[in-house]
Amino acid sequence: MNETVRVWFGRKPKADEGFAKLRSQLFSRALAATLFSIEGDGGSPEVLGVVIEIGMAPNTILVYGLRDGTASVYRSTGGGYVGGRDRPRVNAAAKALVAAAREMAKTLPRVTEHPLPPLGRVRISILTTEGVHAAEDDEKKLMSGEGALYPLFLKGNDITTGFLNEPRPAPADLPPPEALYMMGLFTALARGHVPSVSLFEDEAVPELATLTHDVRDLEWFESLRLNRSTLSTGGIIMLVCTRAGFRDLPNSQIESSLRVRLQSYRQPPSEIFRFRVTQREREGRFGVELALVCN
Repeated sequence: MNETVRVWFGRKPKADEGFAKLRSQLFSRALAATLFSIEGDGGSPEVLGVVIEIGMAPNTILVYGLRDGTASVYRSTGGGYVGGRDRPRVNAAAKALVAAAREMAKTLPRVTEHPLPPLGRVRISILTTEGVHAAEDDEKKLMSGEGALYPLFLKGNDITTGFLNEPRPAPADLPPPEALYMMGLFTALARGHVPSVSLFEDEAVPELATLTHDVRDLEWFESLRLNRSTLSTGGIIMLVCTRAGFRDLPNSQIESSLRVRLQSYRQPPSEIFRFRVTQREREGRFGVELALVCN
């Protein structure tokens, strides 16, 4: 699974529900626990990532970097840049931001609420294994190179300039959208909160973003830019059945299984997941049910 940068600055400002959802996910300790394999030395605290929010009109700009190099830029009215983990300059900037936050996390107060900064203010939140540490300062003060938060503010700016200035990777040949959706569906089932999904011919496929809360997987789904209205559900079902080997099984057998290697955010870099595939029929329409098999 390769991350792809999607740029969509320039839209007419409007409320963006995804921005609020993203903030909720970033500040969720449950999410942090699932994103990282913590191997700290017992010191306090272990930094997982940094969120920088800048109060501007008509937007709040949110920049975040995680310790594996994942980084994105969002606007509260919609738009931004996602998929920076595979861009060397952005990846390095995210890791440098996290490294700079390790000492500062010990000095910032721990917080349980995460308000957006008012106009002209900058709020920096350090995500750690023991909670969130945060503080605010004046944007003009930070822009002039002053204040205790300036080192993090500066390194957060390196993420933004990395997106703007680093040459974008040459587009690779992508598989058909139905194959991309199938891999996205396997990914959502493997790390999401829905135990199984059914697909039926002539019915719309489920929205991938509703199946998981994993921030990086959600960003990957967003970068795919799949249009569900144009996807062939029948084609996706055929791909699943082919992967499950039904072609080589007796016609009476309606259940099979398959193994899929998916990118991991822990070590090793990929994991193999097993899925059960069951052929179904509803109101004369053929379909399949996919379910993750717990090892």
